Order: sequence, then structure tokens, then C-alpha cells
Amino acid sequence: MAKAFIYVISGDHGRQKIGITDNPAQRIKDLQTGSPFPLKFEFVGETIDNVAGPIEVEAHFMLNQYKSPGGDEWFTVPPDVAITAVMAAAHRLGYRVKPVDADAIAPKYPPMIGGRPPAWVWVLLSPAIAFFGYTFFFSLVPLFQAGAITHTQLALGALVYSFAIWILRVVVTLLGVWSGIGPRLAIAIRPSAIWAALRAPWTEEQRYY
Repeated sequence: MAKAFIYVISGDHGRQKIGITDNPAQRIKDLQTGSPFPLKFEFVGETIDNVAGPIEVEAHFMLNQYKSPGGDEWFTVPPDVAITAVMAAAHRLGYRVKPVDADAIAPKYPPMIGGRPPAWVWVLLSPAIAFFGYTFFFSLVPLFQAGAITHTQLALGALVYSFAIWILRVVVTLLGVWSGIGPRLAIAIRPSAIWAALRAPWTEEQRYY
């Protein structure tokens, strides 16, 4: 069963960030790299069944009037208010959030060579796969049918394309994990998160105005 985490991060600037990730340790490391203020976790909650996205959206709505300028996920509230918003959002949606120790969560890295890569890797690879597929079936195959290349050359071309996709898969995985885009995309493309994003514009006014 897939796990995701919803967190509250605070900084010396007095603001709180409510976000989601599948690797809390890496997430705060990435945020700290771009922040002049020391950051720390105030709260990390583990969720199941891909419910972190809807909880995050609901918590953001609840604190919308306290949103900090220039940051969609930063709010000018005390840490306990941000944590209460997360728990209240989970309760309103009927989901369970289990508080956990962020330091005790082992970093998660997708498989580089063997195993099944996560869905976000295929999403990022899809343009390259489409390009290689197009060039193979509409360039090499017609040449083979016309007798311009041999069966061996066609097989070699397929092997080269497969190897190129494998190399791209490793590169995309490494860059995705290093930049934080991969874990973020993994959560964003989950059906629950997509539904929450589609539902949000239609429910915000009804709930809070």
C-alpha cells in the first residue's frame, strides 16, 4: 500500500509550510538549500491510500486568508495552527493521519536498474519513448520493408533504442530524486490528487465565502 507524508515545516521567518512528499528527509534538505532561514519539521504525518493530496488542498483552503506573499504553501501562522489545520482537514475528509518521526523515515529511492520504475519516471520519459517509437516504426521499419537494411540491422536498431531509453530512465530517475520533482510528481499524478485539484475551484467559494 503506497505511503505519502503531509508535513508542516517552520522557519525563523515565522511562517509555516504545509506540503506533501514521499521522502521527508530529502524534501527538507531541498528546501533548506534554497532558504536563507533555518528550517525544521514541526509535524510529519503518514497517510495511506493516496490521501495526502486532498488533505493538503483542504488544509490550504482552511488557512487561505493567512497565505504568505509569494508562496502558495507558506502561511503566516504559529506552528500549532498549521498542525491543527492539517489534522482538521484530515478529519473533515474522513482520513487518518499518523504522526511520525521524520528522522526515523528511511529515504526512498526508486530502482535504477532492476525492478519496476515508479509511474512518475514513465511520465517524464513518455516524450522520449514516443520519439523513439516514431522513428523506429516510421523510419527503420519502412527501410527494412524496402530492403534497404537487413533483419540484423533492424534488430540492432531496436536494441540501440532500448538501450537509449534505459539510459534515459536512469538519468531521469537520478535527476528526479535529486531535484525533488519525482516525488512531487508521484503525488500529483495520483487519482486522488487530480480529483482534489479539479474539485478545488468549484468548492472554495462554497466553503469559505
